[in-house]
Amino acid sequence: MYMDTPSSDSFPAAYRSVMTGLFVGIADAFICLIYNIAYRSSRHYFSSTLLNVSYLIFGMLFIFFLIGLAYMVIRQFFRNGDLIFFIVFVMLTVWVLWAIHWAHFSADAIEDASLRGEYTGVAIIAGISAAAGIPLLHRSRKFELYIV
Repeated sequence: MYMDTPSSDSFPAAYRSVMTGLFVGIADAFICLIYNIAYRSSRHYFSSTLLNVSYLIFGMLFIFFLIGLAYMVIRQFFRNGDLIFFIVFVMLTVWVLWAIHWAHFSADAIEDASLRGEYTGVAIIAGISAAAGIPLLHRSRKFELYIV
């Protein structure tokens, strides 16, 4: 529902949360694609079976759609929803990074190290965007006025 006067209540909070998540997902997909190209061009031997372009594009959009829904739920059920969301996603990012560095992606040591490095970069990009980007953009009146 669009209202003529721009204010923080011109769209429902659920709509703004999901659209903010999708916007951050689109931006992250582009950032991760650039990171992917730069990272893979610096490696001699690299397989794209586990992390490829289609995963980066569609996976990021789907994940950030879900993160937008999680942001909406956390904001509705908790008084300090932004802070709780930030803490949860910082902890989730740290856990994902820990899991990446303990996982084995390939029997080949060179490919395993390359995939670990690429996954680490993508997880850091997504973690920062989720923890900080979604709450900041959700509260921005200019973002709502010009983007959402």
